[in-house]
Amino acid sequence: NGEFFMELEQSFNNPNKKLSLSIAKNFGADSEFETFLSDTTFIDDNDNSMEIDINYQSPINDKSNFEIGYDGRFTNSTENMNFQLSGEGNPPSWEYDGLNKFNYDRYIHGFFAEYQLELNEKFTIKPSLRIESVKKTINFNKYNTKTEGTSNSLYASLLDNIGNGYVVDINETNYFPNFNLIYNITDKKNLQFSISKRIERPEGSSRWGQLRPF
Repeated sequence: NGEFFMELEQSFNNPNKKLSLSIAKNFGADSEFETFLSDTTFIDDNDNSMEIDINYQSPINDKSNFEIGYDGRFTNSTENMNFQLSGEGNPPSWEYDGLNKFNYDRYIHGFFAEYQLELNEKFTIKPSLRIESVKKTINFNKYNTKTEGTSNSLYASLLDNIGNGYVVDINETNYFPNFNLIYNITDKKNLQFSISKRIERPEGSSRWGQLRPF
């Protein structure tokens, strides 16, 4: 496993004005082996991800400022699973062996803009909008399946019904509006009301199993 990070920042005479760029890359591999009675499973994971962030913020006047930016989120994950299932008995009444390969590629280009306006000493509003262009490819393939005897495994039956596998391609554009209303109680205390649209996505190798069909 390893990671790389780089950050650049441009300063201006106005301390509230800033331009920044950051790049982060993570890569890793993991292997797992499980056994139960005569059944065995070996899983080999490889994950690569990159994040790119560009941000520019600047005041408009004494009571307002704006911020715009871009962030890219790029992920590639592969998983190979060798398994052996068997029925009861010695020798087993049936055996089912195979290799499943699962690939998940995701590319997200996000653009955002935020505006902040101080209405008076008590109230401040902060509307923003984020637009994402998303491309995802999910690929599942089944290889080297071998069956001896008549299997009564539900997992084996599901694999047999999908054939050699399938590919899912998704291209979409998502919009995420957000609005914040801030009420200043004192100089050090405030109340904030927020309404927004969000999306939760699987992140990290431990969560790609949510997308693997079997």
